[in-house]
Amino acid sequence: MSFLDELRRRNVFRVAIAYGAAAWLVVQLVETVLPVFGVSDTTIRVIFVLLGIGFIPALVFSWIYEITPEGLRREKDVDRTVSITSRTGKTLDKLIILTLGIAVAYFAVDKFVLDPARDAQMLEQAISGGIADNSIAVLPFLNMSRDPENEYFSDGVSEELLNLLAQAGGLSVASRTSSFHFKGKDADIRQIADRLGVRYVLEGSVRKAGDLIRVTAQLIDSRSDSNLWSQTYDRELTDIFAVQDEIARRIVGELRTKLTEHDIGQPEGLSQTDNVEAYQLYLRGLSLLRLRGIDNLLRAAELFEQAIELDPQYARAYDKRAVTYMLVPFYSDRPREPWLQRAEQSALKAIELDPQLGGAYATLGGIYQADSGHGFLEADRAFRKAIELDPNHVTARQWYGELLMTAGRPKSFLEQASRAHKMDPLAPVVNASLAWAYLYNGDYDQAERFALTSLELGMGGTWAEDVLGLVYLHRRDYDKAREIFGRDHPDFALNRLVVDAVENPATVPAVLEAIEALDYNRISYWPVELIMLIGETDLALSMALQQIRDGVGDVRALWRPHFLVHAGDPRFRQMIEILVLDDYWDATEWPHFCRRSGEDFACDPAYIAM
Repeated sequence: MSFLDELRRRNVFRVAIAYGAAAWLVVQLVETVLPVFGVSDTTIRVIFVLLGIGFIPALVFSWIYEITPEGLRREKDVDRTVSITSRTGKTLDKLIILTLGIAVAYFAVDKFVLDPARDAQMLEQAISGGIADNSIAVLPFLNMSRDPENEYFSDGVSEELLNLLAQAGGLSVASRTSSFHFKGKDADIRQIADRLGVRYVLEGSVRKAGDLIRVTAQLIDSRSDSNLWSQTYDRELTDIFAVQDEIARRIVGELRTKLTEHDIGQPEGLSQTDNVEAYQLYLRGLSLLRLRGIDNLLRAAELFEQAIELDPQYARAYDKRAVTYMLVPFYSDRPREPWLQRAEQSALKAIELDPQLGGAYATLGGIYQADSGHGFLEADRAFRKAIELDPNHVTARQWYGELLMTAGRPKSFLEQASRAHKMDPLAPVVNASLAWAYLYNGDYDQAERFALTSLELGMGGTWAEDVLGLVYLHRRDYDKAREIFGRDHPDFALNRLVVDAVENPATVPAVLEAIEALDYNRISYWPVELIMLIGETDLALSMALQQIRDGVGDVRALWRPHFLVHAGDPRFRQMIEILVLDDYWDATEWPHFCRRSGEDFACDPAYIAM
């Protein structure tokens, strides 16, 4: 008899199959059952190792020993004529079939019953892990009034409720821009909550007729799609502040009962005025301010001024008037200096009336950032104070990031832009700002992603298109760059020439001639940057130094990757000294491409990779 035949006769193969099937079944049961009883992973791993080690001894045992009517005996002591290995083999066959049957049944239950349940549990854990329990969004309340002009009022009620909840503390409140993205759109609550990254949603409606109002509000848990609380208020217009406060307190009360592990504060009135007429003027001005455009801005300024006349202590009206004044010269050809001075006076008055008004400090930071008479440090302090008072102030984060961009701290710019985006993911301007932040940090894939998102969300102007065109230039995707810069905008004419020159150096002289003849200093491009992009590095650095000496250079371009590779050039250092940026960095934080060494400092592109 061959060795293989002897293995079969002694049932070694059957024992191997039976042991393997039984061991697999034990492994599945151990993985499922023992953790429920708190058995450690180490103990479970020991069981698996022992099962593996036991396989060989089991085969050796089946070779050496044989089951007989008298019991277990060594195979060499058994007379072959009375051996019952064939009968034992049939018993083992039945055992194998039974074990495999149990294994198949367990596999089916695990695959089609337990697996879906685990997946659902994991999904729920992922949802609850990614979306905080204490997160809420306030959707724009529907205007149920007959007069569509009352839209400003229903929007204002929604925004006041949002501010009240954010002011309470302990809640993560979706920003106004992202929440209002869904205004007039057909989307269910779960979709909205998922897009905004919140668990709870407050929605409602406002009906205004003369001096009477009806406000309806309901709080919804998006996970269960259940209505937690709803209420209708029929009041006189003079009671609008009390209604808003009551709704906010009721919502906080409901959430407190469900989120006992979170320390949720108590909302306090934010209206800052008891004058309903002043409040309505404020809301009208706010609605026009958001539309931008010089006509809207000038009308908004008038409305804020009227609100202040009715209530000279109305701090928020002073703050929004300051924002409006600050923006006027950027949307017209009016001289910047007087408007920025008026804006500063109005912002300082708002702070005097309410030193805890974070938005006023953000406005002040924006004014100092726009006014060359103020240094980086003054603007930096104002923005940091705004964020200290209101960590969820999206505009403060965005503007502060852009100050850091101008001041040569691109990594800090990305940090602030990312935080602003997390709080306001559907704001077009925030997405565009984040796209620039990624461009400054050399991540062109992410820069493209957020620039495209900004455009999809309706970003006006050319800010998102500018960064997108630069992304394609850096990637050498010239056809896409031409597509972006081929759009009907006068500022893109030179950009198209630059794309041609980058691809075809023979056209560089024509581009240099066009740049020399053009007074080209706008929001995203600087002639020097275009010269750098077409490979004229020495000329670009010399022109940049001269223009910064003359006070006409767009400093932001210096910190983009294609400029930073020349950070070790002596002219780069001279530009930093002219801008007195080393003093600012001493007071705040040094960028990743420069380092202080005693009384001196050094900039080196090699630092960037460290």
